[in-house]
Amino acid sequence: MLPPDINQSDADFTIAADSKSIRFGLSAIKNCGRGLVEALVEERRQNGSFKSVADFVLRAAKIAGFNRSAFECLAKVGALAGLHPCRKALATSAESIVARAARSSRSARSKQIGLFDNAADDLGSAPSIDIPDTGEYERAECLAFERDLLGLYVSDHPLNEHARALKARTDATVVSTNELEDGAICTIGGVITSVKHLITKKGDKMAFLTIEDLTGVTRVTVFPRVFAASGDLVRRDALVIVTGKVQHADSSADPDDKGPAELICESMSALTEAGGASEEAPVTASASEMLDAGSAITIRLDSSSRHRLLLLKEVLERHAGRSPVFFKIGSNGDESTIVAGMRVEVTAALAKEVQGVLGAEALAIL
Repeated sequence: MLPPDINQSDADFTIAADSKSIRFGLSAIKNCGRGLVEALVEERRQNGSFKSVADFVLRAAKIAGFNRSAFECLAKVGALAGLHPCRKALATSAESIVARAARSSRSARSKQIGLFDNAADDLGSAPSIDIPDTGEYERAECLAFERDLLGLYVSDHPLNEHARALKARTDATVVSTNELEDGAICTIGGVITSVKHLITKKGDKMAFLTIEDLTGVTRVTVFPRVFAASGDLVRRDALVIVTGKVQHADSSADPDDKGPAELICESMSALTEAGGASEEAPVTASASEMLDAGSAITIRLDSSSRHRLLLLKEVLERHAGRSPVFFKIGSNGDESTIVAGMRVEVTAALAKEVQGVLGAEALAIL
């Protein structure tokens, strides 16, 4: 999965030029409405790629919906990296850049000299605008912005560099907990992506967490006793090891469908605590490793699929569930497998709809 790019992305997901990757669509970015991104894509098609930050903001300033928030979000997810390499510098300067671009656009319309007239291509060299040398966000911050603004990690995953520690200190993954019986004790590791704090009637603190690993997400309940011992770890973006008791949601409703597994936390510790493997070469979970964790579907995509990606996305969303989805791209022995950012319930109805969109040969269920 390739990150969004102001000069490469369309409004929706597309297959990249190398036919081996899927490019994130601009409309997936929070605070960037469809009307705005479609107008930006059309501006690029009509008048050529954006050549610099100055060129981009001057042209974007004419489009309804373009504002500081949209510019800042584009910067934070790296969509402007082809125009300026530093996400933090652009995001920090978003308000002044967009405000001055708007004034310049108004001046141009009134036939006055605009801020960027006869200026160099790079906005940082314009006399009255300075893109500060802020240094870049830390890796964890960049990934957190991607998660918040795109809904998933794109450029990397915070667990990749800790894959060996996860293997050594856990006996289950999020996906594999779905196969365990109620009451089973297991240990998983992951990143906390959301926290909901609660106060009990007795005044004690507890929390509901969402924890994500390389196979999926699950909910974890932290009751007061464990919260009191591990409360400093209960925060977004913390990397943790959790030992807990399996509890299937709605397990009493249908004995043949246990529902997704959740955990009642028995203990929690930091993934990178002393004695843990914290300094490792990045290791990415392979598609085959994830497939071993449970049923999954693989969908083959080619260049002819690009105009049907939105329809495919709608089909997969209608069949949301617990099984992972993989996209296979390429041909003639040169194939790549990409992990999709969604999970489905594998049924005959899903298979029929996917094959209806892409053809009978496009789907494999494993």
